[in-house]
Amino acid sequence: MKSIKFLFMLSSAIALLGSCVPASSSSGGESSGSNPSSSSGQPTSSVTSSGSFSSTTDTNSGNSSEVPATQVDFSSSDVITPDLTENGKGSLSKNGVTYVLKGLDTAAQGGWCTLQQGGSFTNSTIYSAQRFAGLKITFTRLSDYGSLLYKGSRYAITSPNNAAYQVNSDVYLPLLDSSSNSAPFNYLSVYAAVGRFRIESLTLYTTTAAQPAEEGTKYVDFYGINDTHGAAEYKVEPAASTYQIGITRLSDYYQKQAKANPDGSVILSSGDMWQGSADSNLTKGAVMVNWMNLVGFEAMAVGNHEFDWGVHQIAENSHLANFPFLGINIEDANQTRPSWAVPSKTIYRQGVKIGIVGAIGNVESSIATSSLGGYSFVNDYASMVSTEAARLRNEGCRAVVVIVHNGGFDTTNCQNVDAVFEGHSHQSYFETDSYGIPHVQCYANGSMVRHLRFALSGSGFTFVSQDSLGTNNMSELSEEPMTLALYSYYLAQTTVIKNEVVGHTDNGYDKSAIGAIGAKALLSYMKEAFPSYNIVASLLNTGGVRQTIPAGDITFGEIYATFPFDNENHLCSTTGNMLKSMMNSGFYCQSDIDPSYLNPSTIYYFTTLSYTSEGFYSSSLTIVQRDTYFLRNIVGDYFRNGGI
Repeated sequence: MKSIKFLFMLSSAIALLGSCVPASSSSGGESSGSNPSSSSGQPTSSVTSSGSFSSTTDTNSGNSSEVPATQVDFSSSDVITPDLTENGKGSLSKNGVTYVLKGLDTAAQGGWCTLQQGGSFTNSTIYSAQRFAGLKITFTRLSDYGSLLYKGSRYAITSPNNAAYQVNSDVYLPLLDSSSNSAPFNYLSVYAAVGRFRIESLTLYTTTAAQPAEEGTKYVDFYGINDTHGAAEYKVEPAASTYQIGITRLSDYYQKQAKANPDGSVILSSGDMWQGSADSNLTKGAVMVNWMNLVGFEAMAVGNHEFDWGVHQIAENSHLANFPFLGINIEDANQTRPSWAVPSKTIYRQGVKIGIVGAIGNVESSIATSSLGGYSFVNDYASMVSTEAARLRNEGCRAVVVIVHNGGFDTTNCQNVDAVFEGHSHQSYFETDSYGIPHVQCYANGSMVRHLRFALSGSGFTFVSQDSLGTNNMSELSEEPMTLALYSYYLAQTTVIKNEVVGHTDNGYDKSAIGAIGAKALLSYMKEAFPSYNIVASLLNTGGVRQTIPAGDITFGEIYATFPFDNENHLCSTTGNMLKSMMNSGFYCQSDIDPSYLNPSTIYYFTTLSYTSEGFYSSSLTIVQRDTYFLRNIVGDYFRNGGI
């Protein structure tokens, strides 16, 4: 038992590593992954003595593009250096154009500037007669892993990681349009999606070529996902009804979709993104948050399982995230919202302002009381959403969408929204309510993505169509290089734990079978841990068993995904009458006594998880002892010891 507990402590230590990206002195470009729009060499080009760029060829795509313009070089010693402020922001001007820098590390030494995670460089004003055609950056990556992104746009850039490309160091990078051809743009940006970078030099290239005119109807595409529960790994096991697209393939899908409509794509989450797998749990959700940073999520509604590690972890992950967590109806006893749950966010797509409002449903019963941190959820959140939507529209939002961690959002008193992305119930649906508002939700564990398309015409914002990514078309996806590098970074920390083979099954276990094993193992463990008590039963809530286990070798990662929650084991006492009622209430149960033989007034000892003892039954029992060796470790030991 001691050696197994050491493994548990090791996994806890690894969890501490997930909240940050450790520093290193790596230099140059990415250690893995590549930019789909550039090669490792310079384009064919010539630079005149005056610094003008006469002609370039994009050697990766084979497209030639004329760039007969001036070279704006920010690495020169006489360039205006960034005007830094104490909050990590700055600005500078060059050739009559103003540039804004956010997320600067003002304490960093050397280089032209250092961008922290979430930091960006973009222009806030434009040339009168010129456009941006490309850029070249020389940088040093100051973290073990990171991705620097760039993009061009005809509109002011407020979402620098949407439809962006990866930067390779010291390579000319053409700004691209939706068909991956070089194009002149009014705006450009450089963005530290994940990691920390010292920018050694930054050269911008401009052209006198006109920007192509916009043609046809403009669309805004929303992509929603919910309840991934940390399913970072690709997994397709039809016999076990297990389907996980995995974050590397989800990124491939998102990037292809966004780059097909670079000025009109929005990625949203309706919550429950972290808790549920060894990959995510061992890093306390960092692998999922950084994936969301990389792929360009705009916002996430707070879900009930975001609370599983306590509100302090939500706060910590909110600092890691480059996007906000939304929860308009999360309040403490003083009706004060936590700093990590904001009511809404505004974004711009196709030059139009759009509002996003987020809420959580009445799901407090799905959260251990000790994890709530004194917060509760206002039940009439539809009215709060409606009020916020009205405020956003008054401030110029053409459209407002809702992300809510609950199903069946009632728009009876909230008809001023355009779409609702729901979660929590793990059901797949698309439906339009009686007010014409579309509602969507996905299956869980990253097995699906929902897509809603809207058309912009005049002052209108009109729903056009819906589709989805699911198990029927996931085979078309490949592993996106930047996400693969990110996932590999975290796998180096977690693989030794999650891939340990702890046992074998010839036929596999459904949830009922593995739940029964969990109850049996818990009873045996608690009897050994507290031998002075006559513990007669163990009870596990069915919702705590999350996965089936397929036939073959059983890995600890599978046990982790089956029992992912960090509940304490509680030794409790209650009357025979109450224990009998609980034993007959649908729990996975292991008992040394038939419930019919329980004396109604006699006090009995039993064991269960803190979610149960702190929840519905808290007033009917007494917690006598607590133990923190999690159920997944107990079940892992059960299999390691041959089922004993």
